Amino acid sequence: PGGTTITAMHELERGGFRGTIMDAVEASALKAKEMGELEVQKQEERTQEMENEQANEEQKSEEMKMEKVEKKVKMSSPQ
Repeated sequence: PGGTTITAMHELERGGFRGTIMDAVEASALKAKEMGELEVQKQEERTQEMENEQANEEQKSEEMKMEKVEKKVKMSSPQ
C-alpha cells in the first residue's frame, strides 16, 4: 500500500538485478549440463566394467566346462 515493494523493485532493477538473475540461471544450466555429462561418463564406465566382469565370468564358466569334459575323457580312457 505504501509503495515499498515497487520502490524495492526499482532499486533491484537499477542495480542490474534482472541481468544478475539471468546470468545465474545460465550458469546453473551450464553446470547442470556439465554434471549430466560427467554422470553419463561414469555410467558408461560402470557399464563397461560390468560387461568386462560378465565376459570374465563367461570365460571362467567355459573353462570349468572344458575341465569337466577333459576329466571325464581322462577317466573314461583305458589306462
